Amino acid sequence: MSRSFLLILCLAASALWPVRPAAAQAITGQVIDANTTGGILAVDIRLLDRGGIVRGTAVSDSMGWFRVVAPLPGTYRVQASRLGYQSVTTEGIQLDGEELRIEVRMSTSAVVLEPLRITGRRTFRPGRLTGYYDRAEWTTKTGLGRIYARDDIEKLNLPELNALFRQTPGLISPVLSSCVYMLDTHIVEPDVLNTMIKPEEVEGVEIYRRRTEIPMEYLPMADDCLVLVWTRLDPPGARPFTWKRVLFGASLIGFLMLVLPSLRN
Repeated sequence: MSRSFLLILCLAASALWPVRPAAAQAITGQVIDANTTGGILAVDIRLLDRGGIVRGTAVSDSMGWFRVVAPLPGTYRVQASRLGYQSVTTEGIQLDGEELRIEVRMSTSAVVLEPLRITGRRTFRPGRLTGYYDRAEWTTKTGLGRIYARDDIEKLNLPELNALFRQTPGLISPVLSSCVYMLDTHIVEPDVLNTMIKPEEVEGVEIYRRRTEIPMEYLPMADDCLVLVWTRLDPPGARPFTWKRVLFGASLIGFLMLVLPSLRN
């Protein structure tokens, strides 16, 4: 097969957008005191499947908020327990590639009626940035951490990415021995970030400066400081996905299959 044919074939393949992975599902909620209507701190949350097997755990924060991720689509129950309160187990909740927002009520005296109230539902964004978008909404709501979205970074007009860390309170230097830096899903040294990514290529940055702020899934990797940098799905100058591009790529591949015999000759 000639080099010219391989080059044309690569150009045709580049016209197609890669298939995105399947979406995840999660439950975000708040545990409320049935009498005071205030949030309850340090409530143990368990996500149970149909067989009663624990598929996820979480602990509510100072305002009663929690977040637990389901490994697979299906029907789950939320179990909430805390010393001094009656334990509560909700009815089955169906999850299928979406985030469900709920309110769980607990009482110090007796089990309250209707302990579960669904307060919102949204479909997960597909792709590798799903977790980032979800945590960005959660962090903005709770104030547990700092989020720099793409628009924020563009407004700052940064000469380099590490300039963002130098101007962030609590991150005195981009090189902190106690802070773990990650680019997408890989741990990196902060002093080489500038050589790996430019500010205009960043989709978002998550900064967690205390252990109590760090998302549970990252605790095994970071003790008391974590910085997550996420690259854009559409790098600057890249063409967006369109059906015209798909049809063009398919037509080009079909044409190449017709002229392949002559190219070989």
